[in-house]
Amino acid sequence: MPKSREAYEELLNRWRDLTLWGSIAGVVSWDQEVNLVRAGSLYRSEQLAALSGAVHQKAVNPRIAELLDIVEDDKHYTSDPHTDTAINIKEMRRDYDRATKLPQKLVEDFTRARSTALTAWIEAKQKQDFKIFAPKLERLVELLRETARCYGEGEATYDELLQQYEPDGREKEVDALLHAIEKDVGPLFHAIVEAQKSGKAKTAPTAKWQAEKIHRKCPLYKQREFTKFVSGTLGFNFEHGMIAESAHPFCTELGPFDIRMTTRYDEDRFFDGFSSAIHETGHAIYGQGLPAEHFGVPLGSPVSMAIHESQSRLWENMVLRCAEFWEFFAPAAKEYFPALADLEAHDFHKAVLAVQPSFIRIDADEVSYNLHIALRYDVEKKLFYGELGVWDVPEYWNKRFEELVGLKVTNDAEGCLQDTHWAAGLIGYFPTYTMGNCYAAQFFDQAKKDLPGLKDEFRKGNFTPLREWLREKIHSHGKRYTAHELVQRVTGKPLSDKAMLSHLRETYGSLYGVS
Repeated sequence: MPKSREAYEELLNRWRDLTLWGSIAGVVSWDQEVNLVRAGSLYRSEQLAALSGAVHQKAVNPRIAELLDIVEDDKHYTSDPHTDTAINIKEMRRDYDRATKLPQKLVEDFTRARSTALTAWIEAKQKQDFKIFAPKLERLVELLRETARCYGEGEATYDELLQQYEPDGREKEVDALLHAIEKDVGPLFHAIVEAQKSGKAKTAPTAKWQAEKIHRKCPLYKQREFTKFVSGTLGFNFEHGMIAESAHPFCTELGPFDIRMTTRYDEDRFFDGFSSAIHETGHAIYGQGLPAEHFGVPLGSPVSMAIHESQSRLWENMVLRCAEFWEFFAPAAKEYFPALADLEAHDFHKAVLAVQPSFIRIDADEVSYNLHIALRYDVEKKLFYGELGVWDVPEYWNKRFEELVGLKVTNDAEGCLQDTHWAAGLIGYFPTYTMGNCYAAQFFDQAKKDLPGLKDEFRKGNFTPLREWLREKIHSHGKRYTAHELVQRVTGKPLSDKAMLSHLRETYGSLYGVS
């Protein structure tokens, strides 16, 4: 066997081994989120730190550099950048070069800090007291600056954190995207709120109407059953995954046939947990659509978090909020929940399109959602660059939230403590939600063009055409294309907010009688 062939095979095996160890850490993290009692959190942080250190040691092994040098020198592997081997080698080189920039102690310290921060965040949220979490966040921000400094070889920029989740993402691009959205979506949202207050939108759903129609007492065990039924109908394979409950919904890929997601339920607010579950189902369907034969190497990995978010937001917004979805699922919902028996399909559909100011991002309507992201992006950038002190976050958050959404925050739990991301050290992650919304709108527009009568299939409970289209166009490629390349390839257009803004204006502008 040629030396370069042996080197490439060894690289693949080393990458699969890295993924295996990473998935073990993932199982331990999953257990922390879903099962762990609070008293066990300190030792769990040590377990995770040890695992992260072991994985890092494997990731920076000098043997990997030797193997990469061998295969990169062989034109058979690199002359055509679109071959499987060239793509794997390019992504492995990127990951290796970034990993070797981080000292092992920093990796372990960061893992330990985020584990203890998560426990502090849960307590702080329960007690509505940011001060409990603040010291942990302060430590994480310090470690993240150091991480960015290592990646940037002395210069700490937000780009270095963003590129952990969005490899070809740039701060300037996000700035422009969120500025445009805030400029266009903000006025649309406030015009809708005003139309509700003035009575101009007489037939449109108000918050009060939505509460009366949807927020009725629905037993938790029935919510679990209905959620599983809908998730399975959309295409999630429960033989290769599961759904559980946690303080904050999430999805994780622990193996080629082990995709796990969580949601949270509220007996009096059925739709909140249900919509979160459908969001996570989108993530999970993507995970199950990745090529299992390439699991553990770049070709079997997600493109980026924005593309991942595009899949969850597509199912949550483009599918769940369309009339045809409810024409099929409303009868089943009425059977599962007798309290909703007097509702018709159009009532469910109308209720899920209600626009109203909301404190909680994951419960926000589709129009105001990106305003929540704009706030988080603003806050975390200011934290990272030292323009805002950690202890000043609640005051700044509350002021900006009132400006953007129009609500006065009354406690930290409904304000700056509502999301787990900062406790998990995920600064740089939030922009991928808005980028994902934009990708989702572009992908769904193209799917409707390629699949005439697509929504008519939803009426029949047939979501296979959409799922298979997504699998063919997006999921099956793994990291073959960058996010920017993928959207251009699938839709013929670069990433833009135009499709999303058009969708919002057409769906909600006409419903509420505003432009």
